[in-house]
Amino acid sequence: MINYLYEHLCHKIISCQLPNESKAEIGRALIVFGTKLQKKSKWSDSLDYFTQALNIFDSVGYADNHPDMVCASHHAESCATRQVVLVPQESSSKICIKYREVLHSNVTDPEGTSFELSSHPGYALVRSSD
Repeated sequence: MINYLYEHLCHKIISCQLPNESKAEIGRALIVFGTKLQKKSKWSDSLDYFTQALNIFDSVGYADNHPDMVCASHHAESCATRQVVLVPQESSSKICIKYREVLHSNVTDPEGTSFELSSHPGYALVRSSD
């Protein structure tokens, strides 16, 4: 359903002369759809939505510091995979898992354990299925 709406909205942008505010609304809708896809671990698809939103905001004439551009850029950046490398245990660049105690216990959660990073707030280790 989300893919159908994506195709429909992108077709509207290309085929119709819409007012800039309508285009901006479509861009904001694409951000919402992209975040829903992220929750389903569809990182590559969500990046397409955020990129399209950025293209729309750019075509409307928004500056890079416009709140919609900043929001779409932030979401697009969150899709980027970061390379993880081994560092010494005392390194200031090391990552620390927030709920490590749960991982060391024998208790299992049916929904899984979060690999949120206490060392890098707002980031987590996730499985990439693409």
